[in-house]
Amino acid sequence: MKIKTQGMNNFGILRPSFFQYLSIFIVPLALFMLVPLGAKMVYALTLFWLFELLLLFCLWIFLRTTTYVIGPDRIEIRSGVIVKRSTTIPFEKIINITCRQTLFQKLFGIGDVFIELPGLEPSEMALTGIEKHQVVAKLILSMRKRDSV
Repeated sequence: MKIKTQGMNNFGILRPSFFQYLSIFIVPLALFMLVPLGAKMVYALTLFWLFELLLLFCLWIFLRTTTYVIGPDRIEIRSGVIVKRSTTIPFEKIINITCRQTLFQKLFGIGDVFIELPGLEPSEMALTGIEKHQVVAKLILSMRKRDSV
């Protein structure tokens, strides 16, 4: 887990893992199903690599612009390229924290942390694809307990 500390206001900055989204690179393989239908292999291969590069570029942009900041009294989820969005979750508002890990995520040592909040729509906020997700969940829970005392 790469938790970078920046000053006294932030305890850690996390980013989603690239491996969380690795499965989307399988989707362009469907382009090769066009070959038995009469498409030339050169066109299918060209489309495949163009689509792969486009997906990789979009994923890189998303990963570079999404951060999870764990501060002394809150969690902040920042995202966006053109329209910047920031969601702040104060520790005292957290009801429950759930960790989930799919088989694919387990291969890469990443997982999701879902933070349940009262009376909001959606009622859960997610920190997706982070390394050592259980350690992060325990850190948030301990800070929540410290904040409520």
